[in-house]
Amino acid sequence: DGPWARQASGKRKSIFEAEDPEELRLACQAFCDLRSFSRLKPTGTWKGHRSSQLMRLQFAKCTGSENMLVHSKVTIAESLTRLPSSREAAAVQNFRDIMMWMGDRPAQECQRIASRDHVLAVVSSSDPLMRDEAFVQLLKQLTNNPSPRSEWLGWQLLLQLCRVAIPSDELVDF
Repeated sequence: DGPWARQASGKRKSIFEAEDPEELRLACQAFCDLRSFSRLKPTGTWKGHRSSQLMRLQFAKCTGSENMLVHSKVTIAESLTRLPSSREAAAVQNFRDIMMWMGDRPAQECQRIASRDHVLAVVSSSDPLMRDEAFVQLLKQLTNNPSPRSEWLGWQLLLQLCRVAIPSDELVDF
């Protein structure tokens, strides 16, 4: 039995469906920390969040490793995952759309709905790189989110995204 037997059965299962406590412990070590996702940009080179001068002063002590994968009310300056440069602007826009849907960025209700629909369109596209980027961005916004409403809207969006498409095989267990 174990992970190799599960793989050999031909049916894709999550390691988190394992019944063996040791397998579950190993899975948590490997997958419970999104920083171990192989396509994530290195925190030392990630450009961080776009912000005003005031925000720069407030977050002066925060490094990329401290805030790259936690909730933010500030737009990212670049994608969180490794993407071709031609997709960077689309990734930043997608993050704005996630923030708008979750209420982390002020918007009218019609703008919020359009933002949600845009994120759903990105995930349902045939571009697996942008799909994973969108999932990582949403997981970022769900991590240490201080607003119950924003968090609830984020979980609702994650449910809708998973109904449209699943992330890559590597990202699915995160």
